[in-house]
Amino acid sequence: MSPSMLRRSGPSSLRSNALLPLLALSLALASGAALTACAPSYVDTDGKPAEAAELPPDYTQRDQLDFKKGDKVDWKKVTVEEAGKAKLAVVVGDPFSKKQEMTGKITVFATDGTETFATADVVKDEFEYNLEWEATDATSYLVRLETTGGKAAYRADFAVEVTPKDPCEGVSCEDGEKCEEGTCVRVKPLDPTVCEPECDSDSTCIDNVCEPYCGGPCKRGYYCHHKRNECLRDPCYGKKCGAGKRCVWGRCKAIKKDEPDEPQPDEPDEPKAQAGGPVVARIIQTIDTGKTVTLVINKGKTHGVEVGMKGTVAGVGTATIKEVYAFRSKAVMVGSTKDLAGKRSITIQK
Repeated sequence: MSPSMLRRSGPSSLRSNALLPLLALSLALASGAALTACAPSYVDTDGKPAEAAELPPDYTQRDQLDFKKGDKVDWKKVTVEEAGKAKLAVVVGDPFSKKQEMTGKITVFATDGTETFATADVVKDEFEYNLEWEATDATSYLVRLETTGGKAAYRADFAVEVTPKDPCEGVSCEDGEKCEEGTCVRVKPLDPTVCEPECDSDSTCIDNVCEPYCGGPCKRGYYCHHKRNECLRDPCYGKKCGAGKRCVWGRCKAIKKDEPDEPQPDEPDEPKAQAGGPVVARIIQTIDTGKTVTLVINKGKTHGVEVGMKGTVAGVGTATIKEVYAFRSKAVMVGSTKDLAGKRSITIQK
């Protein structure tokens, strides 16, 4: 190339080459601005109750909240299949960092928002939050996690501690049956006069417990009738008989050879219990039998009680005598043992 040509092209070529970097920078800035203008904005997909994300039991769900970014509220939904204690565990931030800057609140609502079941305030430097409430069958609940300042990642776990159901709940059994493990079984006849070990001669078996006859000594003018286990009036009390005679059930009789000196209250010719009139009996046991309750009472055949008689428990209702023993009976009435709480007697009409 000649010197003349170099002079013509030199200055102009240098100026053009100097403009190239400036042009490239301008294009880069313009391209960056365009990219910034087209970048998508943040969209919160669970910021409303209707958008609540399902949180299944025994599953860890991870998410985050950021107040400045606009992600201020997250909604979750939990569903309980069986009644029990619902447990929601939330860990905010990283417990190993020993620092947690977010504040806010965790709340459990009914799905219609009419009731609050559990709540916890989120405070700085506290990581773990445990919420519990009594949940019912086949019910969903909404969980709101909100921040009032700061940001943090969190993880949530939901579980239900199912309450064991009574297998006999709602089971109705026939008379003479009771529910065991959800099945109606026949009730074995109750014999309250059986004691182990056997009672001695000075006591009798009542409700499978040995007790003194007649509850102890009878007052003057009365004697203890062992078979009836009651203090009865002594018909010979105060009666005087002549020589060679003694009183036997209110009558003076000649003393026979080898005859005992004292009258025997339990001998066959003792006076019979008077018929007619109500019998007041003590309720010694109550047994739930489905929709009815069986009453074991301390009066039986020797007191004139018979099958089919009616008895009244004050303030509760009427019972029907179903089984009769010598000194005990069973009566059945509609209700439960709770209805008979505090009741100690029943009046039987002969």
